[in-house]
Amino acid sequence: MNNGVPFEEVEELYNDICQLDVMSNLDIDNAKRENPADNVKELKLLKQKYEERDEQDRYIRPKFFMYLDKDKGYYDKERKTYKYYDTTMDYLERVINRYKLPRYSPNDCIPFSKVLLPEEELDGQVYYPQVHRIINLIEDTQNEIKNIWSRSSISNSLKYLLSAEKQQSMVDYINGLQFSHKTMWYLLKVIEKPEYSHIKKLMFNILFGSPNTSFFEYIKLSQKPIYTLTECNNGDIKIYDFYYKNEVN
Repeated sequence: MNNGVPFEEVEELYNDICQLDVMSNLDIDNAKRENPADNVKELKLLKQKYEERDEQDRYIRPKFFMYLDKDKGYYDKERKTYKYYDTTMDYLERVINRYKLPRYSPNDCIPFSKVLLPEEELDGQVYYPQVHRIINLIEDTQNEIKNIWSRSSISNSLKYLLSAEKQQSMVDYINGLQFSHKTMWYLLKVIEKPEYSHIKKLMFNILFGSPNTSFFEYIKLSQKPIYTLTECNNGDIKIYDFYYKNEVN
């Protein structure tokens, strides 16, 4: 009708839609009382009435049903095909399918070091012998883990277990050390340096591995207060004739 078709040409379709609406309510009422209608039979008749098939004798369904079928495990491209209909859900599918997720490069991300306090705000000095010792030990651990996974005589589950033990041993060693804040800052900055890209993942997991909490506590030093707007009569922020003030959450 939106395209100028007279009601008489769509009256039968309109009546069937009204019937489906009534059947939906009857199914809801089935939880409270029995009804004489055979909804299963009526649905089967309506399905046969509006059934469409393509030249390969595949059942044609609305486009949005493709995603429902895939989610429920009913998708079968040999028996079904899908096309856009003039339906509300297919209008929505058209809009969704036009949207493309933006692609991000590593340069678009905020560097991890941005969450750290600047060096000039930290106490103490970088203890370089300690830094170099830790980096060397992490590289040794990385090589030991690689050797474990290169062994063909043991199962993958055992490889995983032995690798986890190696990593946890290093975590426990780190947990027993004392660090100045500047040494922590330097170690975390090392993770971003290209020359240490081969150990950055392992290094991150070790520095923040349980039960070590010192690096978590260090990151908390850069934590800033979170403010919320609170409505009040003497606030200095006006929004639609209401006054608010910032309060620390």
